[in-house]
Amino acid sequence: MSIEDRLDRLEQRLAVLETLVRQLAAPKGVPHGSAPVLDEVQPASASAPAPKPSAPPPPRPAPSAPPPPRATPGTVSGLAPLTSEQWIGQRVFLGIGVVALLAAAGYLLKLSFDRNWITPIMRCAGGVAAGIVVGAIGWRLHERYRTYGAALIGAGAGIIYLSVWAAARLYGVVPSAMGIVGLALVSVALAMIAYGINVEALGTTAALGAFFAPVLLGENRANSNLLLMYLASMAAGLGLVAARRQWRLTMLVVAASYFGVGIAGAADRAVPWAVLVYGVAGGTAGLYLGLRERWWETRLLTFSGGWWLVAAANDRITAHWATLVAGVILAAPVWWHGIRKPRVLPIR
Repeated sequence: MSIEDRLDRLEQRLAVLETLVRQLAAPKGVPHGSAPVLDEVQPASASAPAPKPSAPPPPRPAPSAPPPPRATPGTVSGLAPLTSEQWIGQRVFLGIGVVALLAAAGYLLKLSFDRNWITPIMRCAGGVAAGIVVGAIGWRLHERYRTYGAALIGAGAGIIYLSVWAAARLYGVVPSAMGIVGLALVSVALAMIAYGINVEALGTTAALGAFFAPVLLGENRANSNLLLMYLASMAAGLGLVAARRQWRLTMLVVAASYFGVGIAGAADRAVPWAVLVYGVAGGTAGLYLGLRERWWETRLLTFSGGWWLVAAANDRITAHWATLVAGVILAAPVWWHGIRKPRVLPIR
């Protein structure tokens, strides 16, 4: 074969390669089968005709990504459930550490008072500042370390709570009424934080702190009517938070504290009409929520507590028609639930 024949074949092959490159670089809207044919390429010799290029195979579709794993009730964001050792290490010892921190803070306050290192006002202010710092650290950490951050927030609120209690009870820096208001504000702030980060344990802690503030700082000569007003306002706010987030344990604490503290502290001493309204309002709201969410313990507490307060008010009210009206109002949620779901028993 001469050199000229070899050069002709090389030119033909280069033409084929150019055509293939044009086909690959063509726009996506142009189908692969519509590529131009090599009609313009003329063979140099009849003995070596140029082969026609074959169309490239269609591209294979990319495999679809697998769907993300669903989170089961026992896992967090699709992670594996905690083992017993991990639960003890991450929950039990964390709780022990928080309790130890609170005990150390209380002991430091008492020791500083006994040895007269600083004035009582400075001690209480320092405790409040330390609680704010601990809570702020927990707030910064809760996005990456949810459990530890929430625990530090609760510990900070507990330190502030102890400081306010010490200022009102141990040191007498502020009166009892102001101390109760301070404890209530701490509990409300903690409940707002719990609602924002959706941690039920903080909401339960806030409910305990709010309802036990009158028990810790109350006096024998306390006004029972103001106590009922305080309990009703705390139950309205904390109960709304628990209902919106569907926190069952927090609602149980709210219902138990609402009727427990109310019956023990004001059922026999407050105005009968106030006791009647207090029992009907709490019982009706609790029954409605318990029937809607199917929380049997909330239904039991609100039903028994509401009727207990109605009975206590009936013993001191001369107009007994009010008791009849109160009973009808308390029975309304049960009738409403039975009419809407006649085939479902209220208590399973």
